[in-house]
Amino acid sequence: MNVLEFIVTVVLVSVSGALTPGPMFFANLSKGVKLGARSGLIFAVSHTMVELTLVLLLSFGLVVILDQTVVKTIIGILGGCMLVLFGLAQVFSSLKPRLD
Repeated sequence: MNVLEFIVTVVLVSVSGALTPGPMFFANLSKGVKLGARSGLIFAVSHTMVELTLVLLLSFGLVVILDQTVVKTIIGILGGCMLVLFGLAQVFSSLKPRLD
């Protein structure tokens, strides 16, 4: 994978995550009501710090490892299993009665 392909992959994955409403979106909305425009800046800076760290770690450390098919397969299977487990946890937590 050359640098241009890597950059395109990072941008596409980031955009797909950014355009999907999720916990970060709703946390930003709730804090935005309390803190105003300042909360947007706080979320943007903190999210940039996390994403930049992940991108740097991936680009410098995992490029060598990810050239191996076995490692890609293991990471894919483990990642898929974790997504299924998180989904099941969401389903089961939504079925529990609330004590509101």
